[in-house]
Amino acid sequence: MRKIVIEQGGNAVMFLLFTLTALDFMQRSVVGATRVMFEFGWPSFAFVGWMIGFGLIRYREHRRDPHFRLTSGEASAADERERLISFRTAQRTLQVVVTLAILLLAVTAVFGIDPRVQAMDFRVIMIAAFGALLMVYCVTFIAFWFYYDRRL
Repeated sequence: MRKIVIEQGGNAVMFLLFTLTALDFMQRSVVGATRVMFEFGWPSFAFVGWMIGFGLIRYREHRRDPHFRLTSGEASAADERERLISFRTAQRTLQVVVTLAILLLAVTAVFGIDPRVQAMDFRVIMIAAFGALLMVYCVTFIAFWFYYDRRL
């Protein structure tokens, strides 16, 4: 269970920082007819720092737990029960995320045809919405893992 919290919690932080990085990069950078300027702010550096730190955390967990494989992450299982929990958790998480993605596509279509929504606002809304969807994936995975861990 510890590996699930580490993997999915770390992934949620990674998705949050990447979403903030994308939003900040979009706000700071300028692409015009005469000039192109890319600028990175603190979220970019926080993201890179987190990726290095998260990699070290995962490596330490790999060294502490013989059943935790770096290549498998949260899918690495110690026994058949954990494999079943992982499978059921992945199924339910997929159902939730696909349902939310369909709703997000519908919202995207509505915002895309609304003439009052500016192009910049639309991009901000979409980046934030997809980043939130990725974070919901992580939290849903943890929640279903806890649920099935108690039930099976």
